[in-house]
Amino acid sequence: MNKYVFIYPHEKMCHITYCLQIISYFRFYFKTSLMITPIAIKVLSQDSIGKRKLKPHQIYYLLEGFEINDDGHMYIQPYRLGTDILYQDYFSDTQTPHISISAIVGENGSGKSSLVEFYMRLINNFAATTIGEYEANPSAQHLHYINNIEGELYYLIDKTPYRLQVRSRNVILKNYSPTGNKNQSGCEEFMLDNTSSIFDNKMSMLM
Repeated sequence: MNKYVFIYPHEKMCHITYCLQIISYFRFYFKTSLMITPIAIKVLSQDSIGKRKLKPHQIYYLLEGFEINDDGHMYIQPYRLGTDILYQDYFSDTQTPHISISAIVGENGSGKSSLVEFYMRLINNFAATTIGEYEANPSAQHLHYINNIEGELYYLIDKTPYRLQVRSRNVILKNYSPTGNKNQSGCEEFMLDNTSSIFDNKMSMLM
């Protein structure tokens, strides 16, 4: 039996609940029950709403085994492509329970909440774009765009990396394709598809 333990400050649990609700929209759009594996996030502007303690143009990795370059290349350790692994199983002995832990850890004020909340905002705008700004059901929180947020979310579904770029109400989704090459560390090379987008709502940014 796998047990997933997410360690967050108690006062942030309401935000995590909302984040999980938004991820359900994310999975609805892709019509998949596969695990969505978050890779990294990046703030694109110094003036972006919600960046708080995050530095612009710096990639914040949520998992090891990935390398993202500004030239459109991504390198992935082969074990990450074997299955979408969100966690590390530290108890591999078959005689013991399978206990897996995923956590964001750091000193007070180091930016843990900033990472989670920026991640939520990016998914929120993607959900608002694809589902719409309306009340999905009486128990669900009403979706609204968050204006003036600028960032990127990188994630993996079924061995395919994606980049979700959000600039206020303009949302663009692209995928990476394998090149068949490896770098010196043995990582698989992927290239961002700049010729087309999976999704582009083509909406002008609200100033």
